[in-house]
Amino acid sequence: MFSVIGNNNNNYSSTELVEANKSDAIFSVSVPENDRESGVTAILYNTPKFYPDPKTASDNTAISNSFSEQFMQRNISNQAVSKVISAVTEVRYQSKSELHYFPDDKKVTMRYSVTSKEDDPPVHYKMALQRSFQCAYYNVSLKTWISGSESGCHTTEETGENGEKYVTCKCDHMTSFAVLMSFESDYNPIEETVTSVLLGISLGCLFFTIIAYLPAKEMLRTRSVRINLLLVTSLMFSIIVFYFMELVTTGNIKSNNVPTEKDSASIPCVVIAFLMNYFWLCQMAWMVCEAVVMYRALVSSVFDSHISRYMLKFNLACWGIPLIFPMIGVIWGQTDFVNPRTCFLRKKYGYVTFYGPVVLCILFNIFTFLRIAWSIFRKEQMETSKVPVSEMERRKKQFKFAITVMTLLGVAWVFGFFLIIDGINTIWLRWLFIIFNSTQGIFIFILYVVLNDNLKKVWRKLLNIADADKPSHSSVPYSRSKGTGMTELCNETSA
Repeated sequence: MFSVIGNNNNNYSSTELVEANKSDAIFSVSVPENDRESGVTAILYNTPKFYPDPKTASDNTAISNSFSEQFMQRNISNQAVSKVISAVTEVRYQSKSELHYFPDDKKVTMRYSVTSKEDDPPVHYKMALQRSFQCAYYNVSLKTWISGSESGCHTTEETGENGEKYVTCKCDHMTSFAVLMSFESDYNPIEETVTSVLLGISLGCLFFTIIAYLPAKEMLRTRSVRINLLLVTSLMFSIIVFYFMELVTTGNIKSNNVPTEKDSASIPCVVIAFLMNYFWLCQMAWMVCEAVVMYRALVSSVFDSHISRYMLKFNLACWGIPLIFPMIGVIWGQTDFVNPRTCFLRKKYGYVTFYGPVVLCILFNIFTFLRIAWSIFRKEQMETSKVPVSEMERRKKQFKFAITVMTLLGVAWVFGFFLIIDGINTIWLRWLFIIFNSTQGIFIFILYVVLNDNLKKVWRKLLNIADADKPSHSSVPYSRSKGTGMTELCNETSA
């Protein structure tokens, strides 16, 4: 219903539109009176179809299709897409039909309730949308909505006590007005291209890391090398599953079938999320395993004894325990534990089945490596008096090598945790995550292969290079002993 307030002390005529049984106005207008003492006419249209504009989307489906087209075109200059979110209001004096402008000290003021129960339009998960409101007027000759500085309107957003949204428009003229909800995305196709290229290079580096160790039979008998190669294997599987995730999510874009947050995930999406959760946890498990082996070799004297069937136990733990968590997610949420837009875990399930275990693994590794560092360097002079200098140097190099790998894998997830927090998903944070996460395989190849003197010696012998018989300055012959872990660990050396 309309309620006409009438003239106030500031010589304004005000009109409100109030829903039945509600005290809050869903629309109000305040117009300066004119010298002819003419009344004010405010006509509201509940639909914008009488104001056609090819540049304005009609609904969420049109917005989703527009962003899908931008995504497929890899257009770096993403354009905002708008739709009319409020009632269209035609405001004029009864005695004037032409466009009327006000002096600087007079404005027509309109207040719209723009609280919407609609979800944001579904788009690719890499195109996070930011919404904003703009007051606009309809240009009849151009048949388009004009917003921004050219509209002659100033936009102010308000939020009520219960989360209601209101937009106030103060304009210097009288015509047909509406509030546009604009969606923008800071998606940059360069980010996706760089990620895909770096992950492809990393995958190749990880593959050649495994190939490089195949001729090194003596090295393959050591615990640390086996654990490192199994860590490499789990990382390879993670990258492969990631590429399948990209295929599924991009396929939804191509078929104009982008799911919303409320939709159920497809079976391929659930499988991908399950495997991604599993293999990423396997990475962390093998890192914990490497930390434990190093602790036993470099710190512990009580447990520095042979572990019977140690690789069998390590494999059962590092491949078996991570399987428990995605299974909990499936049993707990079934298909609902997967976000259909990203083919990854929903946050409320991810905190238990992924983020929590990863945080515990990283904290455990940090504590373990700090304990190892303290043990190695606290009495360096005493240690060097008992242990040959070359062997002590190998211990330090092995520790630096392992902590570098832990840092590469751990820092990437620290940035990843920040990305899931609403409000701080910034461009620079995404780039840091891309750089650290996508180059893991490259750095592992450099550390495990390029800088490993023992492995280079094996390949020199294999290729009959002349200097193959020259002793390595940073290595000793590999022991085949299955006794203490110290001998095996110190023999597996990096530069």
